[in-house]
Amino acid sequence: MIKDKSYFLAKARSMIVQDIQRRTAFTRADLNRLINLSPQIDLSPCFLITLQALTETRQIDTLVVPNRGKLPTYPKEALNNIWFINSNPPSSFASDTQIFPIEGTQKVSTCSSCNGEGKISRICWSCNGSGSKVCSNCAGSGYIVEEEYVGSGRTAVRREICSYCGGKGKEVCFTCSGNGRVIEICSTCDGVGSLISFRAVICNFKPYNWGRMVSRWDLPFELLQSMKEESVFEAEISPQVLPQLSKFPKEVQEEVKGLVGEMQGLVGSDTRLVRNLLTIKTIPAACVTFKILGNEGNAWLLGKDFEGLYLPKVPLTFHSWVKLKDWFSFGLWASSLLGLVIFCLGILRHPLGGVSVPLLFIGGGLWAVSNLVLLVRRPIAGCLVLFLAVLTFFLLPILRGRLP
Repeated sequence: MIKDKSYFLAKARSMIVQDIQRRTAFTRADLNRLINLSPQIDLSPCFLITLQALTETRQIDTLVVPNRGKLPTYPKEALNNIWFINSNPPSSFASDTQIFPIEGTQKVSTCSSCNGEGKISRICWSCNGSGSKVCSNCAGSGYIVEEEYVGSGRTAVRREICSYCGGKGKEVCFTCSGNGRVIEICSTCDGVGSLISFRAVICNFKPYNWGRMVSRWDLPFELLQSMKEESVFEAEISPQVLPQLSKFPKEVQEEVKGLVGEMQGLVGSDTRLVRNLLTIKTIPAACVTFKILGNEGNAWLLGKDFEGLYLPKVPLTFHSWVKLKDWFSFGLWASSLLGLVIFCLGILRHPLGGVSVPLLFIGGGLWAVSNLVLLVRRPIAGCLVLFLAVLTFFLLPILRGRLP
């Protein structure tokens, strides 16, 4: 609720002026003079609805793992009823997988990949089975060529046998120690040499998250999520028993029913609902209407203390700057252009001859002072004149070369 309407409107005006100033070339003084707020305030809360759910899906499958001893087993009844075993769901809405081996289904066998050795001999990847590599010192030539200074500014080329490879041009592969093959631990049995297969109940926990917004206006969902809520409602729900939602509008109740229906659709013979949590956040929102230069716009103040502002579009046209009738800024703009023209005439020295130096000082000073003030007062107009000045300096050498 808005306790002090005048304070709220003053705050709204200040936030709108600050936002438009940041997005346009208008000054704060201009906007304070031109913006008019309507005294009518359209107050209507927004509701953010979130439903989290955690499901558990079970299935029976045959698994094969390295034989590291007897696995913990669970009763055979689980083969006929996958829900016979009590799992341990995660405490939060997070993914998890749990495996429960069934008693009497374990079988030990020799690993076929390594024939029970636990290790596998493979061709060396570094030397491709040759056991040697090109000498890194002589690049395979077998010789080292060096230049030696012999005096009087002369050098002599000295050729020596490579000490690394003894002139062979090859060196022993360090990866396989020259054998051409490497011994690796079997990845199938992890070096154990045997495998154990078994049937197990596999439990997969999967989280779900739904989000809905109920509002009179088309406001950004992410922006509302970042706003401070006025109240938060939380409850666990079921398709049979819905929480007491009478204090919320009918639209909110309908959205909750729709989410519950989606959640119920996840449940099946092999899937159960572990837990869920319904959260409804109430976000205060107030719409204010304002006019600037005859153009009307809307702005929304959001959050518990109305600290957030949503202004989707600044209601200004191309002719708004002209309607300001800011003749002082127009004079600065004209003065900057005049100074730029005088400065260019001073550089070209045509047709004014010996007065080029005074023209440089007068034109440069006029342009610099006028454009500096213009940049502070009207940043876009000042940047435009600055751009014209840079462009002119690039074109001056061309113009000067064409003048007689």
